[in-house]
Amino acid sequence: MLEHEPVISIGNKGDVHDILVDPATLERQGVSVVSSDRGGQTTYHGPGQLTTYPVLDLRRTRVQCDIGWYLDALHDAIIEAAAAHGVGKACRMDHGIGVWLPASEREGTPDRKIAAIGAKLSRWVVHHGAALNVCPDLVRFEQIVPCGLSKLLPASSLQAENGTCDVQAVGHSLIGCLAKNLGLGIEHVSKEGLLRLMHDHDIT
Repeated sequence: MLEHEPVISIGNKGDVHDILVDPATLERQGVSVVSSDRGGQTTYHGPGQLTTYPVLDLRRTRVQCDIGWYLDALHDAIIEAAAAHGVGKACRMDHGIGVWLPASEREGTPDRKIAAIGAKLSRWVVHHGAALNVCPDLVRFEQIVPCGLSKLLPASSLQAENGTCDVQAVGHSLIGCLAKNLGLGIEHVSKEGLLRLMHDHDIT
């Protein structure tokens, strides 16, 4: 888990036309653009956003070789972590993969997206993962067509929904929720150990 420097990430279903501002503007703002082999379209990563990169061999889980089970566990972990930090209405919706907050007629707000999910499966090892908006600069999402969605469905964050702005605390909660949902324990490894694992599974 980490907070990225400002970057627009184009997934394997994305396109440069999803970027709504010119390269010179992005350069002045310190926003880079990268292509990624993850699933999904175009999204933004940056400070205040908790980006999660689980690496899991589905052949070693209790529900072997089931990417749907993994995605359900990831969605549910984000929803549970959001609830633990003040945002209890997060849910899945028909707009597509990710975690949302439903519209409120009383507050005059549309459906809002607080977390994007994009995974890659290689030889039953899943990697990449999710990005949960804790307290990022939401203006950045207005510079792209996030995940191919209309601006009528804006991005939001835990902070904007009267939740927390403590990225580290949310990270600890999300680790615990994800481990529980996957039926796994938590073990801390060194950077070198992680790199060996990635090398063994040909993950870059």
